[in-house]
Amino acid sequence: MPNLTYMLVFADMEMRGERWGVFGSDPAWKKLRGNPAYKDTVSNITDIILRPTRYSQI
Repeated sequence: MPNLTYMLVFADMEMRGERWGVFGSDPAWKKLRGNPAYKDTVSNITDIILRPTRYSQI
């Protein structure tokens, strides 16, 4: 099964919620999420908050 990684950039948790909401309501995401071929792939979301370091390239 393929993995899907989606990375958001945000200044605070409020902005994070707004951007995650935009992602969740995107028509392309809804179409992919509803595809039976990907049922077991997109049925579980792991949420990890990362902080860049001084040497980070992102």
